[in-house]
Amino acid sequence: MTSYSTRDMLSTLPEISDGSLVGHDKLVKIINHVLLLHRGPILTFKISSSQLQTCSEIDSWIPYLLLSSLTEFKLQISRSEHYNVLPCLFSFRQLIHLTLVGCIIVPPVTFKGFSCLRSLVFEKVTLSSVTLKCLVSACPQLEWLILADIDDPIHIELSSPKLKYLRISGKFTGFCLKDLGLLVYASFNARTVVHRDQQRTCNFSNILGFLLSIRKLVMRGWFLQFLAVGDVVRRLPSTYDHLKIISFTLNVEDMKVILVAICLLNSSPNLQELKIMVTFL
Repeated sequence: MTSYSTRDMLSTLPEISDGSLVGHDKLVKIINHVLLLHRGPILTFKISSSQLQTCSEIDSWIPYLLLSSLTEFKLQISRSEHYNVLPCLFSFRQLIHLTLVGCIIVPPVTFKGFSCLRSLVFEKVTLSSVTLKCLVSACPQLEWLILADIDDPIHIELSSPKLKYLRISGKFTGFCLKDLGLLVYASFNARTVVHRDQQRTCNFSNILGFLLSIRKLVMRGWFLQFLAVGDVVRRLPSTYDHLKIISFTLNVEDMKVILVAICLLNSSPNLQELKIMVTFL
C-alpha cells in the first residue's frame, strides 16, 4: 500500500485502491508532478511507502517543502535500510505534528528545537539517548509523545512540562522521568530485563515520582522491575490523587516487584479500576 497527501491538494492526487501497488518510478513521477504544479502553501505532507527504492527522492522533496508553511510531516519508510533524515528537516519551524518511522535521527548542532510542535512519534528509529533527551526538551509545547521499538536499547530521560500523553515501548536500559506535572496518560512496555546491580538510579521515584497528575497508568513487560531498583518504600511522600485506572503485569515470583505494586496502590487513594496480568517468570 502506498499513500501520500497534502491537505490542500487532495483532489489533484490519483486514487489508489488498497489492493494496488504503485511502482517506484511512477510514484516518484506523481509526487514530483504534484509538487511542481501546486500553488500555495502545503500544510501537510505524508509518505508511507515500501516502493521507494532509494532515498534520493526524499532528499529532493524535503528542501522543496521548506518553501511552504508545513505544520505536519510524516515519513514512514518500510525498508530494511533506514533513511538518514536530512538536517534541513529540523528547519521546519512551524511543525505541529512530526512522525518518523524507519529513520536515523541526528539533529544538526545548530538545532534550537521545534517551538510549535505538539505531537511527536518515533517508531523503529535509530537515535542516541542524548539526542532524544535534547530533542524532547527543545519542544516546549509538546503534549503527545510516542516512542516505539527504538533500534538499540537506550536510557530514556524525559523532561517536558506540557506533556499530557506518553507511550513508550521497546528495549531500554533505564528510565528517568521528571517535570511531567501535566501528564494524564502514560503507557510503558519494557521488553528488556533490567540488571539491578547496574541501574542504581533507575527507581520508583525517578520514574513515577513526578507524575502527580496521572489519571491512567499502563505498565507491561518488565516495567515493574525497573521500578523495583533501589529501596522500595510502603508509601510515597505524595499521593496520586487523580489516578483512576491502573493496569500492570505482575511477576508473582519477584517479592520486590510485588512490594512496588503495593506501594503504588497505597499511594492511589482514588483508584477506580485495577487490572493485573499475572506472570510466573
